[in-house]
Amino acid sequence: MVEVEPAAGFVVDCPAALAETHPLFVREAVFGVLDVVIAAQPHPLKDFLLRVVEMEVHPVDSSQHAFRRAGHDAGRKILAELGLRCCGSPEQQAGR
Repeated sequence: MVEVEPAAGFVVDCPAALAETHPLFVREAVFGVLDVVIAAQPHPLKDFLLRVVEMEVHPVDSSQHAFRRAGHDAGRKILAELGLRCCGSPEQQAGR
């Protein structure tokens, strides 16, 4: 789960324990959000604080790819809450 608030520039806030135990998953989730919000229309969303509140990591089923996709989903939800949209084809917007 992530939360967003305005900031001067892009900032990530993540609990130290999470960042230390699962740094690759955190990185992929953040990059997934950025993949979507940087392509927002009519303008990119780039000045905000992204707070990683919670992440569930399954010992077998979790992967970097799964966290990147989860970040895409979170990015689309952020844009929808702000009344913005992602550019690209409908397939790209759906993350396919």
